[in-house]
Amino acid sequence: MSFDRKALLETTMKAAIVGFFGSLPVSIAFTQISLGIAWAALLIGTLAFRRPVWGRSPLDPGILAFLGACLLATAFSPHPLESLMGMKKFYLVSAAYMVGYGVSTWERIGRLSALLIFMTVLTSVYGLSVVVFGGQWTLLGTQTMALTASGIIMMVSLLSLALAAGLAGRASRIWASAATAILVASLVFTKSLSSWLGWLAGGWLLFLLFGRWRWAIFTAVAGLAVISSIYLAPSRLFYNYDFREYKSWSWRVRMTIWRTGWEIIKDRPLTGHGLVDLNEIYADKRSQITDAPVADTRSFGHLHNNFLQVAAIGGVVGLAAFCYMLARVFMFLHSLWARSEPRARPYLAGIAAAATAFVVNGMAEWNYGDSEVMTIFWALVGLGMAIGRGERNDSP
Repeated sequence: MSFDRKALLETTMKAAIVGFFGSLPVSIAFTQISLGIAWAALLIGTLAFRRPVWGRSPLDPGILAFLGACLLATAFSPHPLESLMGMKKFYLVSAAYMVGYGVSTWERIGRLSALLIFMTVLTSVYGLSVVVFGGQWTLLGTQTMALTASGIIMMVSLLSLALAAGLAGRASRIWASAATAILVASLVFTKSLSSWLGWLAGGWLLFLLFGRWRWAIFTAVAGLAVISSIYLAPSRLFYNYDFREYKSWSWRVRMTIWRTGWEIIKDRPLTGHGLVDLNEIYADKRSQITDAPVADTRSFGHLHNNFLQVAAIGGVVGLAAFCYMLARVFMFLHSLWARSEPRARPYLAGIAAAATAFVVNGMAEWNYGDSEVMTIFWALVGLGMAIGRGERNDSP
């Protein structure tokens, strides 16, 4: 009986990618393990059969620029060892390459997208049931924080919305529409305004890409109306306590965080403090602010804003590299859209919408530091890379 090592490694890698997508909205531990198994199978196959891992990608310059900026910040950090440990997050960026070069057929692109949507729906239904029957104030799903759950649901619901709007076949559109309805309802119960605004920005872009101007206008107006009505609602209407008062307090806290963050940035404006927890630095700077708009003296390890946080840990150099990396992602997606075939467009629209939502959400959250949310962002970018590959066949 012959033993086909190459086939075994290929099967292992494909199975690990399936496990990776299935666990994305459920467990970051299993997600990382699955990604590691996929990489191990790929690298062993590369060494054993002398095949290249991948070619060049349009994303490389941006990712390498940000990697270099983080290495520079680490070298000049007051705590270089801690900063070096913070570099481990770049492991999650590799998800884009694993998906981009490990997924090679339209069938797998469709199935992996459907798996991600299905698992997110399952966790959302679980979260909704706990909110409705368990009295939980905000939807968590299988996550420990509502902001994590909202970031995941926000991006995946935009992917399912794009498939509902653009897939061929009535059955496909029906299941995607049903999934979208469940996910959007779940997103409302996460009670995260930044995620709602991210979803609105992504949804608006999605309908513009499809040329549906009326739907784009409807999405913007209806979404803002819903947010306004909930935000202005009387106490105990729909929510179990005064949501407006809580969000006003939360906004004032963020203003204090961002003001303190600016003081942190001014200390080391060029290369930042390194990839470290900012708790101690924040506490020191916060204690020096005597006229803060809110009496909140808690210390925070991050600044609830992607751009301020990157400026604090990486300085101007890191912020410029981070913006360049994001710009490369959108330039890549734009170039794909311009030359894409019809069957690719629902997926590309969903990926672009999710990426837009991620950036908007990140203006009030450190979602690039949230492993679960960050990994989904890069996994979706990886699907874009897979779509953009020149060779395509329809075999499983």
